[in-house]
Amino acid sequence: MKKLRIIRPHKKMKTRFTHILYIGALLAAPAFAQSPADSVKTEQKVQEDAFRHVLQKPRVSKRFENKTWMDHAFLDGGIGLQFMGTRDHIRPGVGMEASFGDWCTPEHGWRFGAQTGYYHVVGGKTKYAGVSVDYLMNFTELASYGSPSSHRFEVIGVAGVEADYSRRYLHNDFGFGARLGLRGQMAVNDYIYFWLEPRASLMQDDVSQIETTHRARPMASVFAGMGYRVPERVRNAPRNEEKTRSRWNDSLFISVSGGPAFLLMPESSQWKEHKGGRIYAGVGKWFNSISAVRLSAGATLLRQPEGERLKGITAQADYLLNLYNLFGGTRLDRKWWVNGVAGVGFNWTDAERGVLRSYGLGAGLQGNLRIYKGFGLTLEPRVDIYTKDFASANSTLEKLDAIPSVLLGLQYTSTAKDRKKATNEAKTARSQKVEELLFVEAGIGANLMAGRNNFSAPWDYARPSGYIGIGHWFTGVHGVRLNGQFAQTLTSTDVRKKHVAIGVDYLLGLSNLFYGVNPERKLELQAAAGMNLGNMENDHRLSYGLEGSFRGLWHLNPLLSLFVEAKMQGYNNNFLSEELTNRKLDLIFTGLAGVQLSMNKGGRGERTLSDETPEDYVSIAGGAAVPANHYTNGNYYYPVGRVSYVHPFNAVSALRLNLQGQVGKYEGVRHCEGLLGADWLGDFSAYTYGPNSSRPVSLLALAGFNAGQQYFGGSTYFYADLHVGGQFSVRAGEKVRLYVEPQWGLRLFGHSSVERWGRWSPMALLGVDYHFRHSAKKASSRPESEKKQWASVGVGTGVYSVNFGQVSGIRKLTLVGEAAYGRWLHSIHGAQISVSNTVAKREMSGKENLTAIKLNYVLNISDLFSDTSSEDKLFRVRGLAGASMNVAAGDGKSTKWAPGAQIALQGGFRLSPAFEIYVQPEAAMYAKSIERPATSHPFEGELRLTIGTRFSF
Repeated sequence: MKKLRIIRPHKKMKTRFTHILYIGALLAAPAFAQSPADSVKTEQKVQEDAFRHVLQKPRVSKRFENKTWMDHAFLDGGIGLQFMGTRDHIRPGVGMEASFGDWCTPEHGWRFGAQTGYYHVVGGKTKYAGVSVDYLMNFTELASYGSPSSHRFEVIGVAGVEADYSRRYLHNDFGFGARLGLRGQMAVNDYIYFWLEPRASLMQDDVSQIETTHRARPMASVFAGMGYRVPERVRNAPRNEEKTRSRWNDSLFISVSGGPAFLLMPESSQWKEHKGGRIYAGVGKWFNSISAVRLSAGATLLRQPEGERLKGITAQADYLLNLYNLFGGTRLDRKWWVNGVAGVGFNWTDAERGVLRSYGLGAGLQGNLRIYKGFGLTLEPRVDIYTKDFASANSTLEKLDAIPSVLLGLQYTSTAKDRKKATNEAKTARSQKVEELLFVEAGIGANLMAGRNNFSAPWDYARPSGYIGIGHWFTGVHGVRLNGQFAQTLTSTDVRKKHVAIGVDYLLGLSNLFYGVNPERKLELQAAAGMNLGNMENDHRLSYGLEGSFRGLWHLNPLLSLFVEAKMQGYNNNFLSEELTNRKLDLIFTGLAGVQLSMNKGGRGERTLSDETPEDYVSIAGGAAVPANHYTNGNYYYPVGRVSYVHPFNAVSALRLNLQGQVGKYEGVRHCEGLLGADWLGDFSAYTYGPNSSRPVSLLALAGFNAGQQYFGGSTYFYADLHVGGQFSVRAGEKVRLYVEPQWGLRLFGHSSVERWGRWSPMALLGVDYHFRHSAKKASSRPESEKKQWASVGVGTGVYSVNFGQVSGIRKLTLVGEAAYGRWLHSIHGAQISVSNTVAKREMSGKENLTAIKLNYVLNISDLFSDTSSEDKLFRVRGLAGASMNVAAGDGKSTKWAPGAQIALQGGFRLSPAFEIYVQPEAAMYAKSIERPATSHPFEGELRLTIGTRFSF
């Protein structure tokens, strides 16, 4: 049997063990020295603690009361050392970082940061820059039982990832890394703290650009810094201003900005070769005192070393964070503050291979300085990073382009006081009638195309532009506008081309939106956005476009206002000459100054309001006009005639529709113009002294336009003009007024000789107005006839301009037949549709049939000028005017279509209450396309005399 061996302790070991026993006895002596009473108390305490342990609730995750977005935010920065080497080569690198984040609960949070610096690895330095995202866990709060409380010292666990771009020996690369850390944080006071954070990271070899067998390299680092967090007094402060944001337009803001920018190249010596600038215009909204969203559009222009210029258009969406309100508490009366900015963008760049598209991210800081009420200046340094297609020829890195910029701008933001005023906007707008919100306007200015060479010499390429518009405000904030624009372009080869655009715009009254509707406001700011159709001279295609504008309006008085407007128009493609504008993107910038005339009843004041609106009237005028450049030469004067119909909107404003003709000679070549036009008339006498139909003398102002066809030297051309003027009117009778009317006109289109002839043209007219003041009122109140419908047939003869010079004698006469149906819409107004056919003899015993479908307006002239009804009268007079679609076909000729117009006077003789016979002289006009080949006439026409019978039922 094996014997056990006893190992005796060493003498020195025995001595140490004896000392430990002595120390333990000394520490335990007080416990053994307790009295019996103390022993009982100790036993009772143990039992109570055990009972509490049994009854205590299980531990749950802690929460902040009334947690809101970023109310526990923090912002910190630091510097540190990084060790990324081998065992034989360990040299520290230096790094810097800045981050911000938020604690979602007392135990859990997040952090987003940006870092830069360099690593020391074998063979040299590797520079880097990147971003990181971390999850935070507060171990101190986890270990603390009970409700959340503030701690002077905290231990925080960190786990996250980072993405870095690195550069080593002119080579760029991109890689990822993961990291773990433990942060110790010491609070100095409620909002400032210092921190120390050792980390262990695993980085891809793409970051260090030194390959290893594992494709990844470990790194140790330690960072230290200082931070700032939202203090408790700010978190607990009520944000009463947020309760007032109840409407969608509260706290809206608009901004414009611009400044220098450059393409960030790997070598700083190359930055100067890629400099340029950026401009932006945006609109946004503050959802509370710290958070806002901004939508903006901008343009970029950068130099390239090859001599080309990088041109791009950007759409941007940004989130704005008010750092001052976040960390310092909400104050609406701050004079200056700083916003953090971060967002995404989409860019279109014009390049050799077409339009390139790229996506981007951007971030920066925006300093704000309030200068007056809601107006402020902004300074925004930022960096935008786009994918590689932003700059096709050069790049910051292989797949990314970075654009640093510093933008100086002007911003307008609605304030709490403005929002209170805006509550009266809807009530004020609804109290106004529809006719009180109409306006007409006209302006002149210059336009400039966004072309390759235009901005280098803008004054050489800026060309004149004219504008007319009519609009209607539905409320004090929202409206619509129809507009027409006439302009000219100039190419690098001195070729001038004219173009015209017709559009519709949505109007936004910015002053009324932000400050509330105020009819007495002198200065207003308005914005417009819409679409248009454009057509270039000698081009049969229509181009679709979008347009936007800002304007300032100055109300001189309730009727007359002056405006200045900046407009940008963009068209689909090939609208302008390739020599003049960019490929696939045609942009036109226009500056206008003009006059706006309000059709408000009695103007904007209350002293000329009248419930009586004057009746319509007709006007006939004749006079002379002359090119302004040749007013001293009597050979250039030519006669002008005009027939007009005037419809008053109220006592001080009216719309006049004109049919105007003029004939003259230029350098021995005869010209004539047939024009349709419209004018706005404003009665200054009625506005100043009140409405009075018996006033002996009246002074009026007018503005309008004419458009039609010009016949010049055997060819026809589109012709248009804008004009302004005045009218001095004298009462000659109860229904008659005589007037003198000087005008100043601007010719926009016509024969090319207009350039030498001169575009400005003064005109003087003498005329007479005939008012339907009394008879029209009685006619309108007269009971309508029971026989509202009629049918008629007639035959007759006439002459036709096409065959008038081709045949002789009685063969010049045509044979006419017509059948019609009509209906009275009112006692003096009606409508009629008819079908007619004209047979005209042609040369060599040929014939031509001209068939027309007509739609006419019918005016009961007998009732209009009489105080009694014409139903019981034997003789009746009616006037007809309208439009037609005509078809011409003949022996050996192809069928031709053409629009037309006609005017007629019909005299009827009553045979019975239902039947009458009538005689109708008529004049018709047709477009030149009714005859091929076309004649030398400016248009084709026909005179007819028809006899027929009419049946009323």
